[in-house]
Amino acid sequence: MTTVKAPICMTCDHFIDDPERLICEAFPNGIPEAIINSQADHRMPYPGDNGIQYKRKLNGPGLAEPQYFNP
Repeated sequence: MTTVKAPICMTCDHFIDDPERLICEAFPNGIPEAIINSQADHRMPYPGDNGIQYKRKLNGPGLAEPQYFNP
């Protein structure tokens, strides 16, 4: 059985809950596929992120144990 990890975006303090697209403060026009697919680690700077990187939410909906998410 293959386990697929979810991207860390949903646990990020900068994530914007939009039912139509995946956006955040760093990428208001859409989060790049490389980050969504966990091919890029957005805890580090990524081109076009406006100087904003992943920051884990301290509380609120969408939080889960870190082992279920890709870094």
